[in-house]
Amino acid sequence: MPNISLRRRRGQRITGFLLNLLALVLTATITLNIININYSKYLYSFPNYSAATKKWSPFNTTNPHMKTWCPEAECLNSPLCLPCKRRHLFIISTARSGSTTLLRMFNDLPNVRISGENHNTFGFVSQIESNLKDHQPQLLKHPIDKTDGPFRHNTIPKGSLACISQDLHYIMNPPPLEVQNDPHFTDNLKSKYDPNAILGFKTVRLHMFKKPRAAARFLMTHFPCSRFIINVQQNITHQYQSYQRTFTGSLKKRGNSTVNATNVSVDNSTAAYNGPTKAGLKDIRDFHVALSRALGKSSAKIIRFDHWKDNVNVLNEVLDWLGYENCQYDAITHENENGYGVDNTTIIDLGKDCHYPFLDE
Repeated sequence: MPNISLRRRRGQRITGFLLNLLALVLTATITLNIININYSKYLYSFPNYSAATKKWSPFNTTNPHMKTWCPEAECLNSPLCLPCKRRHLFIISTARSGSTTLLRMFNDLPNVRISGENHNTFGFVSQIESNLKDHQPQLLKHPIDKTDGPFRHNTIPKGSLACISQDLHYIMNPPPLEVQNDPHFTDNLKSKYDPNAILGFKTVRLHMFKKPRAAARFLMTHFPCSRFIINVQQNITHQYQSYQRTFTGSLKKRGNSTVNATNVSVDNSTAAYNGPTKAGLKDIRDFHVALSRALGKSSAKIIRFDHWKDNVNVLNEVLDWLGYENCQYDAITHENENGYGVDNTTIIDLGKDCHYPFLDE
């Protein structure tokens, strides 16, 4: 009997030891997995990590928003610039087609800040790249540092000019003045105020690029992690009549000429109405349709003013496309309804649980 009792106690001790060892192994495995996950996130956010090679690399194409906002973006990362770090949302529209209404409504989304017109500023910004490319020697095509001669120049990393455009955009679309007046609002705190904000602008002048593919190439290169809402109007006659009501008899004069809504200067002595013709409006609409195709379905969604002006569900479909959850517009505002009037009566309620689930990504 004593031997049986002794063997039983030894068996219990061995069993206890094995159970403790198993628990220790499981705890260590879980801990290592957590460490590995956090370490992977650290590596993934580190600018010199290549997701493709899993090795340190100063130049890589890591896309931090590959599974959400911009799955097909080409991110040409370098030590000078991380062009896909910031997400963007742009409203690109034909004029007199409800673009200001869209500007107000999409600005109501959580963590979205879209600025208004910028006089085609980024059309001029695109000329910086053209100037460096189109002259000899082509400074953007140096594969190695050029260490001698009148054009001696270290290599300009591919994709790095995107940060010029994005920094300019941030300056043109800053946080509110109340935040800027904060004595603690320094460069370091600036990134803490809205590091995850989705920024953008709306424009009715992108057609000044003339070529849709050129415009798309600029946008995808300088703002690679972006979504584009392309707004057009199918009823050209209605759009033309809106132009006539708005720009006839209230022209803004500069000397002996008048500048119209498309920045085309017309002599006042030749016309009372200086907006585009119906044929011109059709060309502008066709530009935007072609632009949407060039940007691709994952980046651009085309909507038609004729469809959404009386149907809020069209805009709710855009919210779904953007990836927002528990968000539904319940009404449509009417900005610029009588020229440039402001809608002070319509209140938009997106729902208390409206959010973008990947904001901290």
